[in-house]
Amino acid sequence: MFYGSLAAAMITVSAYALRLAFGLPVQLEWCPTSIAFIVITLLLAAVVVAVAANGFEAMANFATICSPWMLACFLCGAAVALPYLALHTHATLTFTSFDDFLDAAHRTI
Repeated sequence: MFYGSLAAAMITVSAYALRLAFGLPVQLEWCPTSIAFIVITLLLAAVVVAVAANGFEAMANFATICSPWMLACFLCGAAVALPYLALHTHATLTFTSFDDFLDAAHRTI
């Protein structure tokens, strides 16, 4: 039961990330308030179940395709977040040295 709840939560988190791409409203209530969000969540769950139903080899192939993209997403996210971090810690959009970055990281992260 716990693993099913955990999987449902992760699918919902993934659908929440997709809400930005589809321009859906923020979901702040206990139950979804947007039919489109529910549909996107169900479609995403169907993809997850279809890949899992095809066995471990299908999941491994899917992960092989997705893992380089995930690394690229994390690196791009860090690149986008650096000016924001610099602005809120040094009142500029850049760090002048790596030591400035480490100082900001120690104070804010």
